[in-house]
Amino acid sequence: MRKRLLIATGLIVALLVPAVAFGANVNFTGTFPNDSNATIGFHVKRVNGKNKEVLDLLVGHFNVNCTKSGNTELRTPQPLPINAAVQQRKWHFHSASTDFNGEFRKGNKNKADGTLEIHTTVDLGQGPETCHGGPRTFHAHT
Repeated sequence: MRKRLLIATGLIVALLVPAVAFGANVNFTGTFPNDSNATIGFHVKRVNGKNKEVLDLLVGHFNVNCTKSGNTELRTPQPLPINAAVQQRKWHFHSASTDFNGEFRKGNKNKADGTLEIHTTVDLGQGPETCHGGPRTFHAHT
């Protein structure tokens, strides 16, 4: 009886573990060809091996031009939630401050290309000012 229970439990675990692997979040990291210091990262939700949703966005050393401070590097200290649905390998996120567009490469769900444009109001010590950067092309991969 104990052996049957262990075998049955082992079979259940063996069948469930691969199913969980098909529904996972994948981390993409990338760069901007025209801005060698800038980096981009985003998490993608995969279901049954397909990219379904871009969950968040993280940038580092992204150059923007601000009204008072001039050229400034912008970074997000933690990922910004965006929850952009992927449809036919493409996604789009638009808010008052950010335009984020991308496409997974045909035949390779582990590589993505797109653009990022940022319009934001920040206080860099001289009072509120408007900053703008992009649109800038990025290339990312898992």
